[in-house]
Amino acid sequence: MNTVRRIIEIKTIGELSDREIARALGISNSTVSRILARIKDSNVTPIEAKALDDRALFDLVYPKVPGRSSSPEKVVPDIDSLVALLGSNKKLTAQLLYEEYVNQLEQGSFYSYSWFVDQISKAKNAKPLSMPLSHIPGDECYVDYAGQTFPIYDSKSNKVDFYAQIFLATLAFSGYTYVEAQRSQKICDFITGHVNAFDAFGGLPNKLRSDNLKAAVTENTRDNLKLNDAYIALCTHYLIEPTPARPYHPKDKAKVEQMVGHVTRKVLMGLRDRKFYSLGELNEAIKILVAKLNQTPFQKKDGSRSSLYKDHEANVLRELPATRYVYGDYSLVKAGLDYHVSIDHVYYSVPFDLRGKYLNVKLSKNLVEVFDSTLLVACHQRHFKRGDYITNTDHMPSNHRLALKDPAIDIMEKARLIGSSTSEVVESILASTQFRDSAVRSARATLKLAELYGKNTLEKASELAIEICSPTRASLESILSKGLYETPRNAQAVLSACNHHNLRGPSYYERVASR
Repeated sequence: MNTVRRIIEIKTIGELSDREIARALGISNSTVSRILARIKDSNVTPIEAKALDDRALFDLVYPKVPGRSSSPEKVVPDIDSLVALLGSNKKLTAQLLYEEYVNQLEQGSFYSYSWFVDQISKAKNAKPLSMPLSHIPGDECYVDYAGQTFPIYDSKSNKVDFYAQIFLATLAFSGYTYVEAQRSQKICDFITGHVNAFDAFGGLPNKLRSDNLKAAVTENTRDNLKLNDAYIALCTHYLIEPTPARPYHPKDKAKVEQMVGHVTRKVLMGLRDRKFYSLGELNEAIKILVAKLNQTPFQKKDGSRSSLYKDHEANVLRELPATRYVYGDYSLVKAGLDYHVSIDHVYYSVPFDLRGKYLNVKLSKNLVEVFDSTLLVACHQRHFKRGDYITNTDHMPSNHRLALKDPAIDIMEKARLIGSSTSEVVESILASTQFRDSAVRSARATLKLAELYGKNTLEKASELAIEICSPTRASLESILSKGLYETPRNAQAVLSACNHHNLRGPSYYERVASR
């Protein structure tokens, strides 16, 4: 039907003769004349014929001849379902499916085997439509590993020590790319690559699209998405939304897949004849070639990846936080009833209302960070002495904080509220003995005298106790019980003179002094 439609189309848009149409399409003149004549005999214009579907157009151009027996219509199999069957069962063959197709139909109503196989091949190789995507500057970053690895040699044996993995991070809008050679694709290296890429970009995107390697994603199905705890912590620290690509959908991260090809051809292949003995040495060489790649002009538009990044993307990336993210090992621990979690036999406090709850712990070189889901609830400097308790008093309930407080401080605060003399007496009582507990008990008992006699009375009694140089609880109790604080007192006691034969008198001491 394609040839018929092309004949009709050329006839409707031009003034070409039948011979010229035949020459243009590479068919005989008689075929063109016959087809156009049949359309004309059916009282249908070429424009009307062009609008007919394939079946109606076929009946119009090739009408049935009266009296001639027609062959049965050929049945078209469901090619898509057959391709799906072949894909789901590797032991199933096209030959078997064709035999089943033929056995279900009468003679002459099925297509040939060559046609059958050709249709299956076309369906397998059919490529879906691609939609061009537009990216917002600074919105998204794609990360992936190149399939190509690079050998790192041992300096002593000159043999391959390990094969370095090549990490890539690409900004979606500009295509500006960061590349780093790493020892492995393990989570520590994967996270470190992100942190270094953000530093190289000088800012943060809003979204992060990765492949489904275990360092980032533990489960990614149509109904469920689970991310690695360390990857969640990285995104939480930088406030980035993780949007992993769907499994087996490389077009979800087409930008970085394209850059993987560029980096493999123009960077890694450019270093293929060189030997490297450390990751640092390799990364220095990669850095030079990647900078050149970013500055290479585009072939089909103006500028380069580097110029697009500098002009449109660098200034819209979000600002980096004050501290770089530091990777740490994660574990799930249960907070005890003493609101502490045990990490390597060292005990770190968490808020007391989280006791008995399972919490995520991030353990790095110098820090212990505790998370309730994604919320940071405790942070401690890491200690290494087994059995130590590291407690933040803010994590304690009020009654526990009070129990830790020095009782002498509380006693002195209460004494100052009564008066300066009472405060002086209580301070003297606390310092009167080397046994701290005994002194505290005596000071508390002294303050309780205010409940029996009143604060003003205790202040007056304390003044008298200080005046007679006896600032003790026993003296205060005696003064208060006898009411001595009410007796008027002279500033200086005057002793009345009396005569007695036992008293020598001042004349005696004068004589002694004159000798």
